[in-house]
Amino acid sequence: MSQFGLLIIELHTISPSITAKNIGKTAATAYDATHGFSDQFIVEIEVLHKMAAQSGLFPDPLYFKKFPDTDYATVSINLLKG
Repeated sequence: MSQFGLLIIELHTISPSITAKNIGKTAATAYDATHGFSDQFIVEIEVLHKMAAQSGLFPDPLYFKKFPDTDYATVSINLLKG
């Protein structure tokens, strides 16, 4: 990790208010339901970054992408470096 970092592809949830404003444009409700039924806890992109920072890891902006590239993105690619 100290040499190359940690590359992750992560599925995320989004705020219910953002989901409500984008009905039909996001699968967030389905993701929340299926992951909840299998005891998996998905978090927003900002929460992932905050938790990583608490561990001393920070996303490299050159390699950060979110899909779709909107405020209702549910997938991110991050290269975390310490």
